[in-house]
Amino acid sequence: MAPTDTPVAVSAPGKVLLAGGYLVLDRNYTGLVFGLSARINVIAGAIHTGPGVQLNEIVVDSPQFVDAQWRYGYHAAPAEGGIKVTQLQVGPDTQQPNPFVETTLSYALTFVQHVLDEQQQQQQQSGKTAAAAAAAASHSLSPVRLIILADNDYYSQSTPTITGAGAAGRFPRFTVPLSKANKTGLGSSAALVTSLTAAVLSHYLPRAAFDMASPGGQQTLHNLGGSTTRLGASRCKAAAAAAAAGRKGRGSRKRRRRGCACQRASCCACATSTAAARRSAW
Repeated sequence: MAPTDTPVAVSAPGKVLLAGGYLVLDRNYTGLVFGLSARINVIAGAIHTGPGVQLNEIVVDSPQFVDAQWRYGYHAAPAEGGIKVTQLQVGPDTQQPNPFVETTLSYALTFVQHVLDEQQQQQQQSGKTAAAAAAAASHSLSPVRLIILADNDYYSQSTPTITGAGAAGRFPRFTVPLSKANKTGLGSSAALVTSLTAAVLSHYLPRAAFDMASPGGQQTLHNLGGSTTRLGASRCKAAAAAAAAGRKGRGSRKRRRRGCACQRASCCACATSTAAARRSAW
């Protein structure tokens, strides 16, 4: 059975940067970071279509907030430019862009497609059977729904933005759009990029290629060195975080100049204790 048939849930912790500030964007400086119990959770599940219906769409839901749904189309860019992700317009109004989600999807899908293409080439060269080739082809970039849930520690509750029924429990329901929520500064954006990357990889790739429960899978996600000839998952995560944060203006000049290549754990774009990210069946 293909991984896309079984929903998975992945979470990543937040962080507190006790020392370092924006100096950690420079590799000559270090910082002191503590991981937290608060987590960003992402659930990935397949979108099933009818016979003969082809759909290249990713739906991202953040049900704790008002009007927090984003729809994306995706296709292969020319000249081996990876996977291009474009926000779709649904109805008369276009949802406010979410640069962290959109950029992460682009990098993660590009990495997934690279792995799938590489596996297919290896099977063709080794003369695998038609059944093995068909199994590899089943792990394609099919439509997926991603649900994002944030622990209540990530958002301030000092203002009356939580509904009475939604105030209880681990995932409170807010009465405002995501852009107007009061964040507590616990690294929710970096945790989102980490958990979203892990969820996409876990959903699309067969377990033999990516298994977060294994040391190799954790190393793939957490790899800070990476390879200069192959796009590593940690580079995908770091580049997505840096590119999205650059769009928002957070340390953008430093990131564009240095590229935030994630060579040290003190990088504030991705120091989220990703080795502690968890994967489990939902």
